[in-house]
Amino acid sequence: MGTFKLTVVALISMSWANGALAWGPDGHSIVAELAQRRLTPKAQSSIAALLGSGVSLASISSWADDYKFVFGGEKTRRWHFVDIDIAQDGGGTPANCEKQAEGDCITAALTREVNVLTDASASMSARESALKFVVHLIGDIHQPLHCAERNNDGGGNGLAVTFQGKGPDGKPLNDEISFHKLWDETLIEAHTFSWGAYADELETSVMPGLSPDTRLDHISNWTEECHKAGQQAYALLPTPVDGSSRLVIDQTYQQRVQPLLDRELTLAALRLAAVLNQILDR
Repeated sequence: MGTFKLTVVALISMSWANGALAWGPDGHSIVAELAQRRLTPKAQSSIAALLGSGVSLASISSWADDYKFVFGGEKTRRWHFVDIDIAQDGGGTPANCEKQAEGDCITAALTREVNVLTDASASMSARESALKFVVHLIGDIHQPLHCAERNNDGGGNGLAVTFQGKGPDGKPLNDEISFHKLWDETLIEAHTFSWGAYADELETSVMPGLSPDTRLDHISNWTEECHKAGQQAYALLPTPVDGSSRLVIDQTYQQRVQPLLDRELTLAALRLAAVLNQILDR
């Protein structure tokens, strides 16, 4: 194995050991921006009181990813995902959500943070933190590989792939990454030059046809939906062509999963808007 491949494997192992990443900044910004466009005036006013005037949801949408790496934030690392094997049924079970030093799971964490944000008697700082987590975790609970794994690969963090797709300009792309990062960042970056343009595209082409369940007591159902999306993401993978463990993913996979990627980002945005309006428009 060459030096470059050894470096790639080492980087993948490091990211896996530190816990699953989330939608990259672009994905979280898309979700947050589309949600903010749908907030009621009262909800917007409540958010401004918590975050400060003029602070956008997109600007704080990745805060939770940074927080888990600072002192005191390590207890939240497992809040971003729930590893359920694709051979299992979807809901987060007690075993999947067992509390550890680095937290329990996204289903439990999102439910708790929604409750803190709803609690008018909680401190402003606690509700501000809860708002940041809610914005981020609702994005995460719609990233298919945050609710699914295969053979203990940590939501694809332990699965090395070679992406040979096409960028938004049609030019070939070649990247050695993890399957998880492919979904977090690469598929989005390969689709568009600008996350704002992607948000506009989803608003006109995907959003009108969706009417998701937005009940606050149905978060476990969202986990199950996310797991099913993860099963699809794995099912569409090609088989290795040379007997190696590294998969080559080309534009065929890219094209097949684009509707799934679009749908998950849009569902996240609609649910985030609905949750914030339910909680903060009071």
